[in-house]
Amino acid sequence: MHYIYDLRSLEAEYQLPGVRSLTMTYLANNLYSASNNPAFELSHLISAPLEAFNTLQFAVPTFNDDGDTIHHARCTGLELF
Repeated sequence: MHYIYDLRSLEAEYQLPGVRSLTMTYLANNLYSASNNPAFELSHLISAPLEAFNTLQFAVPTFNDDGDTIHHARCTGLELF
């Protein structure tokens, strides 16, 4: 397993061609359309470092049905979720 540092290394490690361009398209259309300087923010974000975690979060309903509690399942092996 190689370390994932950014979208470029994620794309190479998991053989996800176009993940950078798809991410840029998604961000431009959904998150940064109201930005004063979207080109700068997108270029900064697309090269931002990534973090990988070996836990999985899931919501569990509370006993009195007034919401959910977030639980964390942890992987103890070498593979991530």
